[in-house]
Amino acid sequence: PETRSSMDVFHILDGHRNAPVADEPEEVVEPVADWAPSTLGTGLAKVEEWISHAVGCLAMSRSSYEAVARDPYMTGPALLLSIYAVFLSSTVRADGFNLLHILGAYGVWLLSVIGLFLAGRLLTHEGTFSATFRAVGFAQVVYIFAPLAFLPSVGSLFAFILLLLVFVNTWIGAAAAHNTSGWRTLVLPVVAQLILVVGFFVLGILLTGTEFAIEGVLSSLGIVTP
Repeated sequence: PETRSSMDVFHILDGHRNAPVADEPEEVVEPVADWAPSTLGTGLAKVEEWISHAVGCLAMSRSSYEAVARDPYMTGPALLLSIYAVFLSSTVRADGFNLLHILGAYGVWLLSVIGLFLAGRLLTHEGTFSATFRAVGFAQVVYIFAPLAFLPSVGSLFAFILLLLVFVNTWIGAAAAHNTSGWRTLVLPVVAQLILVVGFFVLGILLTGTEFAIEGVLSSLGIVTP
């Protein structure tokens, strides 16, 4: 109501004494699907943002890797960088374009990401596969130097340095994705390698068992002779 003096204001406020306080409505944040086509496209369209992150990752900045791991919109750029890196590295090693070789190399790279993800979860119980994929994907930005491996005289040296940089950047990225510190960061790549070795060993046993089972079925049906 209209007031004529501060005394009128006092009576207005006094009338609200002990009144219940209305809670502010909480802001509802819709979760972003990491691998949705719209998310991938939106992330790729943020060119300045993901290039800035890529430069930070190239400089081995853990904060850049942490930002990438947290941002679902960086999944698309990480996918692009990983494809680019595998294409270049496979082309260099195979001395030419070979689609099957590239697809196989990308499959091996994905297995390494899975190994790092499982190792990180085992050590810290933090992180997701998508976060690990983004961080490790951005670590592949080092492959912008891959053309130097084609130099005739110093190509082998640059190829060795490139592999070393990729290893270190991948290590930093995986550690950032899973928030490891201290000894957990040191043993992260070792645990990842052990997981992959054990995984391949178990897979080999399963495949061998499956092969024997199929042979047994075919033999019982008279299709093959034991």
